[in-house]
Amino acid sequence: MEKKKKEKKPVNKMTKDMWITLLGYSATHWIADMCAGAVVMASLIYYGYGIWEVFILVVLYNFLSFGLQFMFGIMIDKFQVPREATVFSFLLIGAAYFVFDNPVLVVLLAGIGDSLYHVGAGSISLNLTPQKALPAGIFVAPGGIGLFSGIIIGKSSTIPLPFEWGSISLNFGPVTMAILLGLLVISIIFTIYREIPEINYKRVNTRPKIKYYDLIIALLLLSVSIRSLYGLTAGFEWKKGFWLPLALVTGIVTGKAVGGFLADKFGWTKVAVTSLIVAAPLLVFCQSTWYLAILGAMIFQMTMSVTLVAMSNIFEGRSSTAFGFVASTLIVGASPVYLGAEILKPILRSQTVMLVVVGISAISLYTGLRLLRNYFRKGLKINL
Repeated sequence: MEKKKKEKKPVNKMTKDMWITLLGYSATHWIADMCAGAVVMASLIYYGYGIWEVFILVVLYNFLSFGLQFMFGIMIDKFQVPREATVFSFLLIGAAYFVFDNPVLVVLLAGIGDSLYHVGAGSISLNLTPQKALPAGIFVAPGGIGLFSGIIIGKSSTIPLPFEWGSISLNFGPVTMAILLGLLVISIIFTIYREIPEINYKRVNTRPKIKYYDLIIALLLLSVSIRSLYGLTAGFEWKKGFWLPLALVTGIVTGKAVGGFLADKFGWTKVAVTSLIVAAPLLVFCQSTWYLAILGAMIFQMTMSVTLVAMSNIFEGRSSTAFGFVASTLIVGASPVYLGAEILKPILRSQTVMLVVVGISAISLYTGLRLLRNYFRKGLKINL
């Protein structure tokens, strides 16, 4: 009898301990993406690769980092090892620093390591309060700023500071490498010793009784792939230097984090679909005005946490699979741009095409969430 009581323990309210775990994993998300991005960029630049070679290897890194997540997610759920996968991911990223003279191997180790990290740590974060979007938003948010800072470090750039403070010179040498490796070690220690939430794997082979199950998944993933496609094709001509790109990344990070909170408070469907509708004109008609474009990008990203948690609840007992499915769909959305390179961008940047594409994303997301309404109302405490 005591076992049953433990299984039914409420998990829909964030406690202080849960917040510590969530913020800790958010920080390690920053560290994982920063360390992976830094070693990949530094290795490619140091060995003098040309533009096309860099492009191919960066695309390979993205395919490994995102495209493998679905496969890794299935494996993690099958063997029930999210913590072990997270620790191993840090070891792989760290190993890339010891083969610095082989850029291809660096890309392979860092890309696979980053992929494992997301589905391992992502599963842990999703299960803190499985029916709330807030933890998903807080967890995924730092990834963008982590990758941005990793690229800056990897390029050995000089970062301008405001006013009379001058600049900071970052040289990717032994000291920088030691600091980054030290952060990975701290992340490993945190992951090993921090208690993780209970994950209900017992339903892993049970298909939930959801009407239009496959259609709902397809609709949600269509919305995700469109968001990815637009993210690569948006033509922000002002995105130069250091501060404006940083402002854009900060806006995207803020949107992901705030989106989960607003979705839980006002309703997933309302917030997610409204965010796409509001963001569309800002992104389509105000691209040349940096502050309006950043505002649009921030609002556009508010759907991320909703799609992640909706998928996690559809794939009951398989949160790593759900996380990986969503992440791998991002690379599917990006594929047309990667494969078509610069040829497709002028077409995709057409205002008419962009409005239609974002409109399709909003309709597919709205329809998918509406079809889930009855299931969520009956079985789950979700503010849909």
